Amino acid sequence: MKKQIGICLSTIILLLCGCAGNSEENTLTAATLSCEQDWVDAGEPLEIRYAIEPADTSLTKDSFSLSGGTITLQEGSAWFSSEEPGTYEITLSEGDVRSNTLTISVRTPEEQSEGTATEDTLPATDEEATPHNAPMRVDDLLKQASAYAGSGVQVWVQGDLPQSPITDENGELQTILWNDDHSRYLILKGEIETGGCRAAIIGTMESDAQGRYVIYVDNIKAMD
Repeated sequence: MKKQIGICLSTIILLLCGCAGNSEENTLTAATLSCEQDWVDAGEPLEIRYAIEPADTSLTKDSFSLSGGTITLQEGSAWFSSEEPGTYEITLSEGDVRSNTLTISVRTPEEQSEGTATEDTLPATDEEATPHNAPMRVDDLLKQASAYAGSGVQVWVQGDLPQSPITDENGELQTILWNDDHSRYLILKGEIETGGCRAAIIGTMESDAQGRYVIYVDNIKAMD
């Protein structure tokens, strides 16, 4: 009898451990939202991209917090829309992990004709700008770097661009983007035609052989 009880207890413990393991695997550890523009016409869908870790974490519509409008999940993206003009906030959260907050302006056709925003404009930023409708700061990107590195998802980051390349710890010249206090940096690869200024950069992120993060630059713009 005691032997049977022991076997039952062992089985229960193994099942509980298995469940705990599965729960840990599916626990979200990082999340970032992004979109190509911070406005959309009323009734039209806007793609909201997300970078999450682990990448195979299952999300539902309930994973997204909205101040209004609707979210539809389709093929690895979330699509936001609202029939009512206004300003809406979108956040992705699971457990203790919470993403940045996107702020989306839903416009009427009249506002569109007035040219209140253009798709090709990179918004200016200030000290209170959030990393969704403006380039995120280097330190904020580094916090989420593991979710972006190798994903192919474009990042939009701002920092201080030196006047000339620096010599790294291996004695090699590197073009970099400093964080605000110049204590950390991202390595930049590509055509960099400006320097000695604050810059906003769009590109994809990779991790090099030494574990350093590299941005392959698609677009760079000096900031005032």
